[in-house]
Amino acid sequence: MKKLLPEILVPLFLCNLVWGQFKADVSRPNVPEALIQSPSSGVQLFSPQWFSMNHSFSLSMVSTGFGLMGLGAYTNEMNFQLRPNLELTTFFTLTQSSLSAGIPQRGLSLDQMGVGARLEYHPTQNTHFSILLQKAPTVWGSYPQNVTPGWR
Repeated sequence: MKKLLPEILVPLFLCNLVWGQFKADVSRPNVPEALIQSPSSGVQLFSPQWFSMNHSFSLSMVSTGFGLMGLGAYTNEMNFQLRPNLELTTFFTLTQSSLSAGIPQRGLSLDQMGVGARLEYHPTQNTHFSILLQKAPTVWGSYPQNVTPGWR
């Protein structure tokens, strides 16, 4: 009986698999048109024509009297075009330095994160309003590090 059971079940199982391959009237899933086409009205914040994202990574090495110091920074910047004359830009920057691991007693921790946002408004071609809020990483405790070189 134990030998007969696999001899019957295996061919039946294989016949079901083979029969499924020859079905001609397979129903296709219906995707609603609203999921395929973007709506003509409403705000589309992440639409490619209104949203862009930039990434940058930089490494620097400096030789001083104390030895070598390396500094790495990663920046992510996102631009949202809210209206044709109104743009919102956000960014964050992660920095890490080899100096902070080498001299912990001086409190020179350069492993920091900088964040910021800028709102730009162009009411006319010759008029420009810009509001920038930024918390940038600092070097040596008091001098701000320029983490956004392209910003005005």
